[in-house]
Amino acid sequence: MAKNMSRSAVREHIFKIVFGYDFHKAPEDCDLIVCNYLDTAKNVNDDHIEFSEDDKNYIVLKVNNIVSEIDEIDKKIEALSNKWKIDRIAKAELAILRLAVYEILYDDDIPDGVAMNEAIELAHKYGDDSAGSFINGILSNIVKEKTTDN
Repeated sequence: MAKNMSRSAVREHIFKIVFGYDFHKAPEDCDLIVCNYLDTAKNVNDDHIEFSEDDKNYIVLKVNNIVSEIDEIDKKIEALSNKWKIDRIAKAELAILRLAVYEILYDDDIPDGVAMNEAIELAHKYGDDSAGSFINGILSNIVKEKTTDN
């Protein structure tokens, strides 16, 4: 029986799936994309990743939730990204933003600060040199807007 992964490790897998989803854009294929990812991730780079059932269920739920809100998430990102259109944002940064914006706006179990910090860590790992500050700026604006709306 596989041990549950840390939330950071699970979040990184969710980011990778959301990143890949952008190349398919077929919501009806979302479960298939997630299942294929989970099957292939186990054997990539000889890491032999073991996903617990809880991890799998959480990943599937979170990816499906992000995909179901992706149009609204993208509108929010575009509105607060200093006139950058979605298609101008690098794919890795966009996937990180989609995940973090979902967590900030729709996932009450994730504190805003955690979502932002995790997004910045992913940006440092997968984005270019300026990705962290770009993502931090957008997410800070989203948190400010969310705070003033409540």
